[in-house]
Amino acid sequence: SSGINAEYGMAIVFEVKWLEDRCRRWLAGKIETVKNNELEEKEFLFEECYFLQKRLRKSGYMEIFTNQFGQSDNTDLLSKYLSNFENLEIEILNPLLQLGGSNAKIFFETLSKSVAHSKNSHLTLSKNALHLLQIINIWCFQTDWERWSELFDEIADLPKISTSSLKIIRKLEKGALSA
Repeated sequence: SSGINAEYGMAIVFEVKWLEDRCRRWLAGKIETVKNNELEEKEFLFEECYFLQKRLRKSGYMEIFTNQFGQSDNTDLLSKYLSNFENLEIEILNPLLQLGGSNAKIFFETLSKSVAHSKNSHLTLSKNALHLLQIINIWCFQTDWERWSELFDEIADLPKISTSSLKIIRKLEKGALSA
């Protein structure tokens, strides 16, 4: 009985591996044919990569996409996703940040809107805003330190800010100043 179970298990593993390889080849082929200005195609492929990464729990799918388009101007694609920032799944923020590359402005604007919403609604910092702050590169803060510093002060002044969120903000400020 254990022999059959072992063979069955191996068959499942090989079938999934075969399927993963096929998906990876299909995506790589499609991504190579898309030009930077084809927003709808890029959005479709981004969604496909994210779907496969999430379902198969493999990071390589998003890497195919970000390797192809990470050095491009992805402002339109990022704007489309970040316009619904508070409702995004937290896991999609990492690939969006990778796509943003050196575009610190779009993330600053997104966080500013999120903080303003939290302030007007008498809320604390949203989970997406907190996560984005935790994964964003310190160099983003150095691009326009005064604006980021003001944003950090606004976050610290939120009516229901948690101690853990304050610690994260202070750690980011300290890291940016020492970098």
